[in-house]
Amino acid sequence: MLDRIRDWSRPILQVCGLFLIVGLCIYNYFFDIVQILTPVFTLPIIGLTIKINIDGNIIKLILGFLFILTALWIIRSWNEEHVLKQTLTNKIVWHSYYGYLFCNRILNYKKVSLTRVPIPMQFKLVCNNAFEEFKCEEGVCDKKMGTDNVRVKIFNDEKITPTVNLVLADTYPLNWRKQIPETVINFTTIIVDRSNDDRSRYYSPDFISRITREVRSLPEYVNTINLFATINTKHSYHIAMEVFSTGGRDGIKSLNVYEQSNDDGRKFIENKYIKIF
Repeated sequence: MLDRIRDWSRPILQVCGLFLIVGLCIYNYFFDIVQILTPVFTLPIIGLTIKINIDGNIIKLILGFLFILTALWIIRSWNEEHVLKQTLTNKIVWHSYYGYLFCNRILNYKKVSLTRVPIPMQFKLVCNNAFEEFKCEEGVCDKKMGTDNVRVKIFNDEKITPTVNLVLADTYPLNWRKQIPETVINFTTIIVDRSNDDRSRYYSPDFISRITREVRSLPEYVNTINLFATINTKHSYHIAMEVFSTGGRDGIKSLNVYEQSNDDGRKFIENKYIKIF
């Protein structure tokens, strides 16, 4: 929790400020201006004078509401061009999906950086179009010259199962039999491997194209994909957008994206379910 607070100090301070203002309004800790603004007004109507007593509580409610709206408008204006990002450089911090939605819908963060965001959350944010703009280039080099050597292997494909494991090895190889959970190891498994000796992190159109081809060629009865990936943020974005954000035009209805643990075996344990619309 402390890491989450430190990582998102800006939006959290903004929320605290809003709660403080709401609290001040509720408990009437404004200026004592209400006493000044609640005199007896007179309105001349057809030669008659009608006295109207203004209720101080109504004025307090109106002023408080306007004050809160003004503060929220200022905060939203500050955030419109600001990029929501994870600021801790030495660790990966999990923030909730609803926390991201709150930052977008209420605090008006329109841009988010995928750098250091856990891979399952990257896919959930992009597949659900949670933000208007995604930043994914940080730490990713330009593509080297030539065509990438992308290798594909398929296991347990005598009869392709309705649930398919998709293993994506980018920059370094995966020992998938030892790293994916035993509960899914008997499903049809497709390995798309772009790992290389120099371990450079760059965007590869060849890698994305081959992943797209393999997923599109699956039988129509395949409805779930378990995704195990070691990929950079730009690949995450393009795979989510080009392969899985199909708007229901194929048979795939759900995507389970797994996160690697930090133990020596680097096993995949944490997963996020994503419903594909």
